Amino acid sequence: VVSGGVASNRYVRSRLDDIVKQNGHRLICPPPSLCTDN
Repeated sequence: VVSGGVASNRYVRSRLDDIVKQNGHRLICPPPSLCTDN
C-alpha cells in the first residue's frame, strides 16, 4: 500500500512501478491530488 505524501512523489512512484513490473504485477495508486499528508 502506497499512500500519503510518499504516493505523490513521482520518483518513488516510478521506481515502485519498475520494481512491481519486474515481478509481473501492476502498481495501482490513487491520483496525486488524493495523495496528501495529514
